[in-house]
Amino acid sequence: SQGFDGLVIATDTDPSGEGDLLAWEAIDAIKWTGPVFRANFVDESEKGLRKALENLKPIANFQEHGPLQKGLARNQWDFASMQLTRGATTLTKQAGYPFVSRQGRLKSAM
Repeated sequence: SQGFDGLVIATDTDPSGEGDLLAWEAIDAIKWTGPVFRANFVDESEKGLRKALENLKPIANFQEHGPLQKGLARNQWDFASMQLTRGATTLTKQAGYPFVSRQGRLKSAM
């Protein structure tokens, strides 16, 4: 597609799927229709990157790509949980404590 053989997602291999979500947003933005592959690497050393590029994993269906789905779920939860901080801060201030009460995925358990 568009004169290239394929696209490689080479973002960090993180458990939240955030890198995959960012990559798919870029892929969607350029309207890519060709093959997509995932390079998984544990470090950014030359050896680690070469190994990842030699062992590319094809992604046949982005809707079934687990890391992307995790990233989407995390993203949706982040938006849904923003109101927790607002509500908790309002209650905290009403109780006489003048500070922001941070809540949500990164500050409390889901």
